[in-house]
Amino acid sequence: MWGVIPAAGRGSRVADDHVNGCKELIEINGRTMLQRTIDELRAAEVDGIVIVTSANKPAIKTSLEESGELTRGDIKFVEQAEPNGLVDAISQAIPICGENMLVATPDNLYLRHPCPAFELLRVHGTSQRCVIGVVPVVSPWGEMLGDTGRVDSLYNSKNSEHRALSGILEKRKTKPFPLTVPPRWR
Repeated sequence: MWGVIPAAGRGSRVADDHVNGCKELIEINGRTMLQRTIDELRAAEVDGIVIVTSANKPAIKTSLEESGELTRGDIKFVEQAEPNGLVDAISQAIPICGENMLVATPDNLYLRHPCPAFELLRVHGTSQRCVIGVVPVVSPWGEMLGDTGRVDSLYNSKNSEHRALSGILEKRKTKPFPLTVPPRWR
């Protein structure tokens, strides 16, 4: 299975921190968020990686060329012509990797789990179903409120404890999303 990294979005919520117009190039402890996502997908032993970018973000490919990340030959690029959202971005990768793919977003970093992508692939391999990783929002940045499965609002949390990947949710095509009954956790 291929890994797909959507990186075409505007990233307007963190625009003040962009590096060369790209939130994916923000560094954390010497590695960009994009490099960390590539590291995770490689550790999960995906067949290859497709990065979905846009014409407005040439710095992504340039950065990866300069860092040597492209020397393995396992990364391909596709371009999302218009900013039509995440689903459209992911669909741009289908001609390269097919419909079965592992989507890893560079702005979602998971603490204390060695390789969430590997765990998602393991569960998918066992169940042959669509698998969605679900995590609590890391405090103190905010927590989701609501019992509908949608984000109703964000607020600053008083709890500063960091949380880790807490489970893998099995989503079935015959069930609506969000699940209305207690989810089945592995």
